[in-house]
Amino acid sequence: MFHENIPDRRGGGTPQGRTTTTSAPQHGGILQGNETAKGCRSDTGRYHPIRSRFHVADGFLRGQFLPKLCPSARTDVPSDSEQREAECYQSLDLFCRYYGIRPMATRHFGFPYNVGLALWDVQGKLSDSRYDTLVSLIRGKGKWHFTVRQTYDTGMALYYIPVSPLYQLLRDNNRKMQGRLLQCVFAYLLHIGIPFYRGQESFLHWQYEVIGEWLLENPEEWEQEDFHRQASQWRAAQVVGDWIGKKIGNPILLQGFQKRLDAFVTNDKNEWECHRVAKGFYALYRDFPDGNVFAHARGMGISEEDDETVWMDQYISFVADARGDWLSEQVLEGVNSHFQECAQMQNPTIVRRFRDTAPKERDTLEFESRLFPLLEQLIHYLLEVK
Repeated sequence: MFHENIPDRRGGGTPQGRTTTTSAPQHGGILQGNETAKGCRSDTGRYHPIRSRFHVADGFLRGQFLPKLCPSARTDVPSDSEQREAECYQSLDLFCRYYGIRPMATRHFGFPYNVGLALWDVQGKLSDSRYDTLVSLIRGKGKWHFTVRQTYDTGMALYYIPVSPLYQLLRDNNRKMQGRLLQCVFAYLLHIGIPFYRGQESFLHWQYEVIGEWLLENPEEWEQEDFHRQASQWRAAQVVGDWIGKKIGNPILLQGFQKRLDAFVTNDKNEWECHRVAKGFYALYRDFPDGNVFAHARGMGISEEDDETVWMDQYISFVADARGDWLSEQVLEGVNSHFQECAQMQNPTIVRRFRDTAPKERDTLEFESRLFPLLEQLIHYLLEVK
C-alpha cells in the first residue's frame, strides 16, 4: 500500500499535510487475493497460497542463453561475406591454438552472427583476474583478424620509493643488517629501470628543482625559522639522494643478494617483515634478472606527444622521503597538480595479433603482476621506519 499527499479536488480540499490512503479499485468480478465473493460461504480451512502449477524456475536457471545480435548497419551482411568469414575463422584457429582454447561450435549459425558469437565465447574463456583482457576483431593489412589486448592496471597509485629510510637504516649500527638487505632490493629496482629523483632525466628531479627555486630565491617571503627548516630539508634531499645513489648503483650487490638474505637473522616483527619483503624481491630477481619496468609501457599505443597522459616514469620513481615532512608534501602537491590536467594513465600492456600467423613470442605481464604488489609492500615498510 502506497501513501502520498494527494489534494482533494472535491469541494473544500484536503487539509494541508493530511495523508490520503489510495488503494487499487475493485474491477468487475475480479477477486483480490483470497477474498470471498458476496453470497458465497468462506472456507474455514487454512489459507491456500496461490502458486503456479509447474516448477518452471528450475528449468529456467539450468538453461543457457546465447547472446542476441541486434541488427544495425554494422551487422548487415557485407558483400564479401564468404571471404570475410573465412578470414575470421582462420584467425580464430590461430588464436585458439596459441592459447590452448577449445572454442564452441559457432559456424553453423551463419555470418555475421557466428563470428560475433565466437568472439563472445573466447573473450570469456581468456579472462584473467590479474589483467584487463579485451579480445577484438579488426581489419589490418586488408584482412580481418582477432587481436588480444592485455593490460595490468596499476591502480591509480603513486609508486614513490623513499630513500631516506634506507639512509637511516644503513647509518644505524643496530639496524644496519636491515639496511644492507634492502640495499640489494634498491639495487635491483634501479637495475630494472626505476627512475632516481637525482637523475636529471627523471620527472621528480624537475619537481625538486622547482621547489628549490621557489624556496631559495625569495627567503624574505618566509618566516626565518620556517625558511631554515625547509631549506634544510631540501638540501638534505640532495645529499641523501646522492649518497644512496652511490650505495645502490653497484651491480655487484645483486650477486650477493642471496648471501645477505640467507645470513639475515630475524629477532622481532620488524626484522621479519624486512626479510619477507626482501625475499619477495629476490624471487622476482631470480625469475626476471633482466626485467624492465617499462618493457610493456608502449603497448597502449599512446603518442609520446600526448600531454594528457600520466606516463609510467612519472608515477614510478625513487623519492627523497614520503613521511609527511614539508618537502614531501610540496612534491606531492606539485605532482597532483600536474596529474589533474591528465585524462588517462599509461599501464603495462601487451597486444597480440593473429593475422597470417600466431605470435612467436610468449611474452606475458607476469613480471608486472608480481612487481607492483611488492612495491606496495616495500613502500609500506619504509614509511614505518623511524
